[in-house]
Amino acid sequence: MSQGRFMVIALVIVLVSVVAFISMTAPKPPQDNYAPDLTMPIGKNGANVQLSDLKDHVVLLDFWATWCGPCRMSIPELQHLHEKYRDKGLVVIGLSTDNDSSRKEVPRMKKELGMTYATAFTDDIPDVRSKFVFVSLPMLYVIDRKGVIREKINGYDPNSTLEDKVVKLLNEPEK
Repeated sequence: MSQGRFMVIALVIVLVSVVAFISMTAPKPPQDNYAPDLTMPIGKNGANVQLSDLKDHVVLLDFWATWCGPCRMSIPELQHLHEKYRDKGLVVIGLSTDNDSSRKEVPRMKKELGMTYATAFTDDIPDVRSKFVFVSLPMLYVIDRKGVIREKINGYDPNSTLEDKVVKLLNEPEK
């Protein structure tokens, strides 16, 4: 083998190695953070609804409890958004983390706060804790029309820009 030919082969091997190294170490574009599917008893008469069936809607998935003070402050804002934007494609779902000792308080609190959006108990959704994190409350997941979690909001902020975020997502193209 001639020295020139050897050099060409060596150069090709070096170039292939460099390209392979760069492609392995280059930052990967962020993957879409799709919301895991969830079966929730929020339909008529407690019928199950899949979170994935709500694609083409903006979904606010709110984890809350009756004993949570910040939850009591955030729910009126969610109710307002529900009333104002449900006909434009917003779905608000309240998932109560109340256990057996406080579960009986939920209907009274819903009435007191005027909650008319869909609600269910996390204890009635077997895989919810393996799919969503809600170690502190309230915990709100903002999910776009494609099923992508666009934001996780932990806690309540009285100066929230949640309505602006919802409007922006509702105005994004559906497909």
